[in-house]
This record gives sequence, structure tokens and C-alpha cells, in this order.
Amino acid sequence: MKKKLTNNLGMKLAALAIAVVLWLIIQSFADPQTTKDLTAKVEVRNAEEALQQQDENYIYAVVGGETASFTIEGPTSIVSRLTASDFSVYADMRKLSQVYSVPVEIVPKRYASSISVRPHANTIQVELDEIVEKTMSVSVATEGTPADGYAVGNITSEPNLVKVRGPKKVLENADTLGIYVNVNGLKKDVTSEEVPKLYDKNGDEIIDKNIEIGVTSVKVTIEIWEARTYKVDLQIVCSAAEGYSIVGAPVYTPQELVIAAKPEDWVDFEANYDVKDGVLPFSVVSSDSLTNLTESKEGAFLISDRIASDKYKIMDTQVRENGIIYQITVEPNVTVALPVSTDKIQFKGARKDLTYRLKETDESISLNITGIGSEVDKAKNDTYEIYLDVSLITEPGEYPVKVEGNFAAESVNLAAGQELTIIVESTGEAESTGESGES
Repeated sequence: MKKKLTNNLGMKLAALAIAVVLWLIIQSFADPQTTKDLTAKVEVRNAEEALQQQDENYIYAVVGGETASFTIEGPTSIVSRLTASDFSVYADMRKLSQVYSVPVEIVPKRYASSISVRPHANTIQVELDEIVEKTMSVSVATEGTPADGYAVGNITSEPNLVKVRGPKKVLENADTLGIYVNVNGLKKDVTSEEVPKLYDKNGDEIIDKNIEIGVTSVKVTIEIWEARTYKVDLQIVCSAAEGYSIVGAPVYTPQELVIAAKPEDWVDFEANYDVKDGVLPFSVVSSDSLTNLTESKEGAFLISDRIASDKYKIMDTQVRENGIIYQITVEPNVTVALPVSTDKIQFKGARKDLTYRLKETDESISLNITGIGSEVDKAKNDTYEIYLDVSLITEPGEYPVKVEGNFAAESVNLAAGQELTIIVESTGEAESTGESGES
């Protein structure tokens, strides 16, 4: 038997080799080799172990390479059935390099002997951040508007200070630990449990799985007070420098204030602030900055300190922060000639035993008036009174007398130093005085 098996051994081996080759050829036609491109999310492994070697107060964040692309090769019958889920795609954080990158490993979960993964250079890039803790005050804001005639009063929160723990770079951008409460249509106080959220300087919520807020909720109490509207009477003491005039009265805004208070506090409020007929008076005491003005002046009258109280509240946020804004308009004076008919010049304080007449014989004389340009022009066509005070003249003679006048136009006056010469004569009557006269 053995002899039969070993007879023509070479030919038999050759036949076997030919059969294998033929089988492989047949297989290559029946199930050819192919490739397939896949993409998978990278799993991070052993992060805690690796970070303990760095510092337990650090965390990591993947900032690049979250997904890996790779190509597999093998028989069509196998490759066509495989998906990304058939591969372990991971980065072992224990292999973290000094430049904070980790190589990505790709391992088949099945058919490992039948397929191959083409060489790849996938890595993930990580960033380490220190875990810090800071104490933040709870900021409560309201949404909506209470019912007509009502306003938001005092707001309290319990606790008011809360510890927040998280990545340093995230907390550096945190501006507010905020709570928003809807008060729309409310007429009475409200108390609720609210969840605080972290917001950046733009008012956008900061969402990060590594942020830990020290409480799950905050007890918020919002008082709803009555609101009343008062007219503002702002008295400003100011003066212009020589050669300048203040145009009109100072203007200011707002001219109304909405004040909120509890019903039982209104009597004290109106008594404390001398409120009469719905008018809230304020006075700006003159200071060096408001005297001898040579140009227009703007300023702010801060009233938050004057009405700062747990019992009262100014509802306008801008007024609370910036005060009442006022403006004083100042213009340089101009001097112009005003033609005055002599028969319109009065003699005040005239006596019955004396007569008075101007030495000037012209029917019209020119007097200088001074004031801001717009008012001086108006004075020429407006009503005015020009007079000479002769009450101190007691006997006939020739006298220079200061010219005086009253003008309907605001801030218009006769220029200083103007005089007219008058002739005073006796009437021959007994000496007596009259209240006033004209000649």
C-alpha cells in the first residue's frame, strides 16, 4: 500500500499544486478582492488613568479628529457586509504625546483574518483644562410686564451666592448665574423655585457637561408693587457770564417718572418728597460748573440716591443709572440799534409843579439794546417800554437821566450807560408830586 502511495510522488504533488492554483483562480473570479471607505466616530479610552498622571484637577476636550476615515480590503462577499460598527475605532489616552495628540487605532471586530485595514494616520487632538471653582451671585431678571398700575418691586433669592465648578476656560467666559421669572399680568407677589443657568456676556446660555452648579434650584420671591406716574419739576439755578445770556429755561428729560411702592408707603413717600398735585419737585443747587456760563451745558441730575430706598423704586432703568438729563442753552449777546419814537418815552415819578421834555428835538432817537440774536430781532417788533426816572429831580434845570426799559422779548435789555438829557421847567403851580407822567 505504501509503495502505491509513493509511486509517482512528484507527479502527484504537481497535480495537487495545479488543483490549488485552479481553485484560487476560480475563487478570484467568483469572489474578487475589493476595497471600501468607512468613517467612524473615535472612542476615547483610558482618559481617567491618563489624566491622573497629569493632574486630577484637569479634564480633556477633543478639539480635532473626532472622526476617523479608513479603507478596508478583502473579498467582496465579506467587505460588502461590513460597516463602521464592525470596527473598534479608538484613541488610547495613555499614548498622549507632548503635543496633546493621540493616534487612532482601528481593529476589526470580525473577519480579522480575511480583511485588512490600509495604513492610516488618523489622530485626535485634545486640549487639557484646569477644573476651578468660583462663587457667583444669583441674578434674577423678570420677563413680561405686570398688570396695569403695577410694577416689580424688591427681588430676593435664596441662596444668593452659589458655587460653580467647571473648566477654567469655560468659567472665564461666564458672566451671570441667571434666573428668568415671568411676571406678565401679575398683581401680587410671587414665590417660586427656579433652576439657575450660566450665561456669557452676550446673554447666551453656556452649556457644558463638565459644569457643576452647586444647587439644583433657587427660591425666588418677587414683590409686585403699585406704580404711580409723577410729573417732574426740575429747578436749575444757573447764570451766564457777562456778554452771554441763557436762552429760555433749561430743558430736561424725562418730564415724568414712574415710581413703585407698596400701598402702605405712599403717604410717607409724598410727604418726604414734598409731592403736590402729582408733581415731584427737585432742585439743582447752583455750583461753579453752572455759573458764568459761556457755552451751552449738558448734565445729569442723579436722583437714584435721593429715592434709593427699600420702600420706593424708580421704574425707568436709564433714569436710575443716568439720572435726569438736562440742557442749558447759552448764546453770546449782540448789540443792535433800536429806533424809538420820542413821543413814546415816558417820564416816571413826574411832579405836577414841573414839566419835562427831551433836549433832543428829533422825532426819533436810536438806543442800543443787547441780548441773544433771535430775541433781539424779535424785540424790534414786539412790545416794549422806554422810560426816564425823574422822581429825584425837584427843581427846574437841565439833567442827564439814565434810560431804562422793559421788553417783552426774553433776555433783552437796554445796553448799559445810555443817557438822555432833559429840560425841566416850573409850571408855576404849588409844589406837589404825582405818581407818574408823560410829556
